[in-house]
Amino acid sequence: MITFMSVCIGILTLTHLCGLILLIATLIQLRRSAQAFEVLAYQAQDEMEKMSAATKRAADFAGLLSSNWLRAGVVGLGALFALWPKGDRKH
Repeated sequence: MITFMSVCIGILTLTHLCGLILLIATLIQLRRSAQAFEVLAYQAQDEMEKMSAATKRAADFAGLLSSNWLRAGVVGLGALFALWPKGDRKH
């Protein structure tokens, strides 16, 4: 009976040892994945900052295009070209 219990305890010990080895390997891989994700997150943050600057410049340019001075210039040029005589017309 003592031999049977010793064998069972030995099997349980080996099972727990294998589980512990698998847990350690999983945690090591999880740490590596987290470090890689952290690097990727920093790169994404840098790209977003660049995109934010480009978007701000585009918004500033769009604001410039919608200014009243530009609208008045477009209306003035449109009126000038509408009144300007064209060379290919025959009167």
